Amino acid sequence: MLAWRQSFSPPLRGVLCTGPCVLLAVGIGELPGVAGIVMLASSALAIVMFSFFSGVGVFVTARSVVICVSPFWVHRIAKERIIQVDGVEVRPFEDFGGWGMKGRSRGAGLLFSVGGTRVVRLWTRDSRTYLISCDSDPDAPYRVRRLLCLDGETSHES
Repeated sequence: MLAWRQSFSPPLRGVLCTGPCVLLAVGIGELPGVAGIVMLASSALAIVMFSFFSGVGVFVTARSVVICVSPFWVHRIAKERIIQVDGVEVRPFEDFGGWGMKGRSRGAGLLFSVGGTRVVRLWTRDSRTYLISCDSDPDAPYRVRRLLCLDGETSHES
């Protein structure tokens, strides 16, 4: 199995925490009883999730690629659907309008990025493109291709 994870930057985590902080303030001041307690607990949980567990993660096995934008979204792509894997440079702001989960799987592609410009690009049989940030691992495209046996090799991992 191959896996890598990149956390959201502190400013982006701060932006994500803005909404729960507002709800926390409203819950403290305005809602009495059980409703206030539920609002406080859910807001505090959201702040903890966004502060410590938000980012982009990728898990590759010989059978599939799982892309996670935690704590929001998880998508699994079966090996049979993937026809090509390569590494490319992208400009997140110019090409996609920023970091995070941007774009569409058709056309330029669906970008999963927390910063940086190096991505693993997955092409699928149904003409979809997924671009996954991999600045922390420059050999990721090669390793993904090898694990999925897209270079004609046989994988012994599962």
